[in-house]
Amino acid sequence: MTIKGKPKNLNTFLTGSADPNAEASPSDPRTGQRITKTIRISREVEAALKEAAYTQSKATGQRVAESDVIDEALKKYLNM
Repeated sequence: MTIKGKPKNLNTFLTGSADPNAEASPSDPRTGQRITKTIRISREVEAALKEAAYTQSKATGQRVAESDVIDEALKKYLNM
């Protein structure tokens, strides 16, 4: 494990990039700017959401958050 030095600027820190001139990839929904939206869902949906995030994480080898699953599903639903 290597320890990274202090980031030179906030963008470097937020993107997790070693390159201070790097930009977040617009095609990656996890790095785009998001807002907080509080919603209420049923227990069944919550359980399915957790399972979907876990399954995608295992399949991709990268952490997939529940908010990523919700974002993807809503974009499909809204034809975006």
